[in-house]
Amino acid sequence: MSDSDEDDLGFVPGTVVESSKNKYVIVKLLGAGGFGAVYRVHDQKDPTKMFAMKVEKKIETRKHSKLKMEDPSSSLIP
Repeated sequence: MSDSDEDDLGFVPGTVVESSKNKYVIVKLLGAGGFGAVYRVHDQKDPTKMFAMKVEKKIETRKHSKLKMEDPSSSLIP
């Protein structure tokens, strides 16, 4: 995993991420794949509280999606 991979999702160590209930600080990238990345984060108020945060990449268009959904109505056609 290179530094440029961390930059692709916009999160580098020290970045503060705010949720509806709390703020978290990015500690490090744990791993990344085709759909996103997982980071180790800690609670901004209590650095002893560690969590994993999954960040999914935005899929630009549905036809580029790697996940395909089956049309349920197609199974009803004789």
